[in-house]
Amino acid sequence: MGNKSSKSKKDCFMTMQVGKRQPVQVIIRLFDQQCPKTCENFRKLCQTKYGGTNFHRCSENFIAQGGDYERGDGTGGTSIWGNYFKDENFNIRHDKRGIVSMANRGANTNGSQFFFTLTACPQLDGKHVAFGEIISGFEILDQISEISTYGGDPKELVQILTAGVC
Repeated sequence: MGNKSSKSKKDCFMTMQVGKRQPVQVIIRLFDQQCPKTCENFRKLCQTKYGGTNFHRCSENFIAQGGDYERGDGTGGTSIWGNYFKDENFNIRHDKRGIVSMANRGANTNGSQFFFTLTACPQLDGKHVAFGEIISGFEILDQISEISTYGGDPKELVQILTAGVC
């Protein structure tokens, strides 16, 4: 099944900055009909936790990961329901750049961490719950790609300055 964009209840935004470059406003369309619980988690975390956090992993030609509001290093970040919540479904594919998906530590371990795909990543299908896509602010993906490394440690700071719903 391919990606089906449906109008979400509310899109989310993140004002992001790579290094000292000009901040970019990123608009994320959430797929509420396909993943309502996952979208609710992300939307509430945009409103309460993501602002002021960093992306801790930026892997070359792969993904950029953030959302660890507790530790900032990829080892923390609980969901709005406590520790983890179950995988909702795997209907949305990681078939292009700009897909927004849950990071996890295996099946049914979704918390607050998420990632943006920097390219199509079909190897993630069936393993990570994709729940949205970037619809505006794609230049942030270009900037992140420039500072990404094979090992995943970004060459420059990637910050979410503010986040919320639009």
